[in-house]
Amino acid sequence: MPFKKKQPTNLRAKDLKEQADATRAAASELSDPKAKAAVNQGADTLAALARHQAHTNRPGHIFELPDTATSFDLKAHRCLRAIRHGDDVYLPNGHDLAVLFPNILLRSSLFSASNPGALLDRHTLGTPKNVSLEMDGPQLGYYDRRVFGACLGHYQAEHPLASNEATHWISTTVWQLAEKIGTYNHNSPSAICDSLKRLEAVTLRIRTRLYEFPVHHLIEVAFDDTFTLVEAKEEQVKGAGRVRFRIQESMAALYGLNQWTAVSNRSLHDHEGLAAWICTFYASHKEPFEYSVSHFYSLTGAKGTLAEFRKRLRSALTKLQATKNADEHRVADFEMTKNTITVTLARWR
Repeated sequence: MPFKKKQPTNLRAKDLKEQADATRAAASELSDPKAKAAVNQGADTLAALARHQAHTNRPGHIFELPDTATSFDLKAHRCLRAIRHGDDVYLPNGHDLAVLFPNILLRSSLFSASNPGALLDRHTLGTPKNVSLEMDGPQLGYYDRRVFGACLGHYQAEHPLASNEATHWISTTVWQLAEKIGTYNHNSPSAICDSLKRLEAVTLRIRTRLYEFPVHHLIEVAFDDTFTLVEAKEEQVKGAGRVRFRIQESMAALYGLNQWTAVSNRSLHDHEGLAAWICTFYASHKEPFEYSVSHFYSLTGAKGTLAEFRKRLRSALTKLQATKNADEHRVADFEMTKNTITVTLARWR
């Protein structure tokens, strides 16, 4: 039998705690010692269940399904979050028209609006309040987000994430990755492989007020021995070279309830630079929200002065107002003062 739909995060824990308190209060009114002890024991059980529920729903927890769970149960729970079933950990399930990204990565300067490649050492990224995100490795950009999205897409089906052992490698070709990204030209093989090398070199440290996420490397990559970027044969330059990659199961800690967003392929691929960052950033929003321009500047990871950024931001938002843009990321309106920025998307109206 499929599992019943559960209450949202923390509500069930709250209800159980209230029931435990009420049961304990009822026990205090009893005069029979045996009855009082029995009711208090029930209150203790409810309190223990409340603590377990709160622990289960904490940020960073990977929801565990019992071995007896059916394929229907697995699919139903993967609509909501990452899960562990037996020895395997799965990201939420998705479809070919979108890629599922953790909000904590979409709302930061990890995939910045600046040029990639500059080496960063314990660099503090721009993040929402109450989140700390540090990285080591090369600066990432919008193209790296596309390539990482192409890799993440493989885990939206039946592929489990990798454990600490040498398991669950995914083998593909540069050409197939380029197809997922949606663009291909003679520079694509080198660009994709350079991006994969940048992604592999990045190490993250993520902390919130409640939890430190066990995320280390974004991805592990292994190229075919026959495929090199310096001495590539013609057929390999065209994308025939094979590449293997895997994402560790620690990534699942970022895919809890309401902690991830399905970003449409068009929002990922239709634009570049700052406009691309804006598209994916607002993909994780459901309504307008006022930001200070200085905070928005830090979130984008853009370079240059704040005055220059204001001009670039206005230009990018104006570009995204064009009717040719897909509704999921088209800007209906924006209000920009010297100190604040508020954006309204067409899909929110």
